[in-house]
Amino acid sequence: MVQGENHWRTNGGLPAVRDFTPADISLLIAVGSQVASAVERSVLYDETRQAYENLRRTQEQLLHSEKLAAVGQLISGVAHELNNPSPPSWGTANC
Repeated sequence: MVQGENHWRTNGGLPAVRDFTPADISLLIAVGSQVASAVERSVLYDETRQAYENLRRTQEQLLHSEKLAAVGQLISGVAHELNNPSPPSWGTANC
């Protein structure tokens, strides 16, 4: 503040107020910019965390599906052997 300048004014019986200086305005703009940036990063963090959680859940479901498919193939092979037994091949060799 320049010496001798009075930026304070009375407001009809209310507490004294002062006008914003250019430095005050610059500071408020800088703080507002930082707050906006922090809010944006927070939103991006939440979106990233949600996407990661969805990916993790999808991977778990895929792994479960693959396990069930493997068990199904195993059971299918066992059922096929029970329904269509292979004749024993040992003991038929001519030596």
